[in-house]
Amino acid sequence: MPYKNKQDKKAHNKRYWRRKYAELKQALGNKCIVCGTTNNLEVHHLNPVNSRSRNKKNCFNPEGKVLRCKEHHSHTETWRGKRRR
Repeated sequence: MPYKNKQDKKAHNKRYWRRKYAELKQALGNKCIVCGTTNNLEVHHLNPVNSRSRNKKNCFNPEGKVLRCKEHHSHTETWRGKRRR
């Protein structure tokens, strides 16, 4: 798909990632597994990953992932690099 400029390409990519993230949340039930809220949801990887080991093909595969609200996600031991392997 040809783009007129970098801004068009960025806008297309942003829409793509938002759509794929929404599909992933839908596949995971669209609610926190701890409290059941549908607000401020984040994807929690059951097996920790970092940006270097992340496989983009499996980025939106629901296997090995659960949804947690921001509050409950922050209490996991690997949240945002609390513990690095």
